[in-house]
Amino acid sequence: AKALINFWGAIADLDFINSPNDQPMISFHGLNDDLVSPYSANPFNYPFFPVLHGSVPMHDLLDQNGVVNELNVYPGEGHELWTNSSIAEEMQVKTAAFLYDLKKPAPLNIVGPNSVCQDYVATYTVEDRAGSYYCWQVSGGQIVSTAADQNSISIAWDTPGNYSLSVREVNCNVVEGDLVSINVDVATCRVEPRVLLEGPYVGSGLMNTTLNAGGLLPGTQPFNTAPWNYTGTESLASIPIDMTDWVLVEILDGNGNVIFTEAAMLYKDGRIYGRVGQAGIEIRQALQPGTFQVVVKTRGHLAVLSNPLTFGISPTVYDFSTASTQAQGSNQQIALSAGVFGLKAGDFDSNGLMSYDDFNRYLSTASSILQYKDVDVNLDGHVTVADYNLYKKNYSSIGVPEIQYP
Repeated sequence: AKALINFWGAIADLDFINSPNDQPMISFHGLNDDLVSPYSANPFNYPFFPVLHGSVPMHDLLDQNGVVNELNVYPGEGHELWTNSSIAEEMQVKTAAFLYDLKKPAPLNIVGPNSVCQDYVATYTVEDRAGSYYCWQVSGGQIVSTAADQNSISIAWDTPGNYSLSVREVNCNVVEGDLVSINVDVATCRVEPRVLLEGPYVGSGLMNTTLNAGGLLPGTQPFNTAPWNYTGTESLASIPIDMTDWVLVEILDGNGNVIFTEAAMLYKDGRIYGRVGQAGIEIRQALQPGTFQVVVKTRGHLAVLSNPLTFGISPTVYDFSTASTQAQGSNQQIALSAGVFGLKAGDFDSNGLMSYDDFNRYLSTASSILQYKDVDVNLDGHVTVADYNLYKKNYSSIGVPEIQYP
């Protein structure tokens, strides 16, 4: 950047200042200067000298043209201000500050998520300017980038709360820019849903573990076929003793878009575990502010959609079994006992619609023994008339659009 330092000078023609692209200028002028007036006047006040335009009219015109400038005037002072030692020192300080600000980098804009889930690694970037390096500061997270002085940085947000991320640029002139900051909300994005299935329900808020006891539960997630076509690689080294079956959990954003999917373990008390020993599903990603919804899908039962929820510092607990209305939509669950509700059995093809197609699927699998079958909705390892009877009572049930497959 170039600039002019005007020590009580003047110009003969104000048309010299005519563009926003004119050079920035800092001026110093004594208001009692009778040699070169700070205004528009003849030098020495002699009319035979041409009128010169001093620091004040130059400042006004620079302002009109949008040119960066600074005017410093001194009442009672004449020409050659440097003869006053205190003014001379002040001029040095102000000139240095003016030139520093001209060389200072333009403000940065941090691009990256303002809302994230705990343990998510987020990337933040600013403009990449030649010759500059960047000083990042973070609270509540850990810098995991290989180089922390670049225009892009990765941060692992490992603690729930409200934190800040700041950056300052140092440019090729070794001049520091202003510190720029954003706030980042880190939420405990763990959802702890609870569902009960009508088919294996045995009362007292519990389901059977017959498939588990018979060694029929697979060690890898079973949703890699139609209609789910889920490609996750969730697997278990050993089956927990209280596991009833697998479920597929989806998280929807406020616009109904699926933003997270995970296959998980359904325990006999209805709790869902994403990992052995830890209830709930943990989400590690960036979030848009607003609400979300939970979808729970399982084999042979009508899937359910939660009411809108929000993530916070604590895990979000959501129990579908406490009321029919815990599942969004009309008549989406069935009463299992007084005050206890569960997912309807009989959606053999798991497409969200109980129709004649489900009956045909039952016929094609009937009399299967000691097998892990989608039509075995009471989860006893056999496909029998008991499974058909569960379908028959719920025939024509339709799930909400968010859980249906075409």
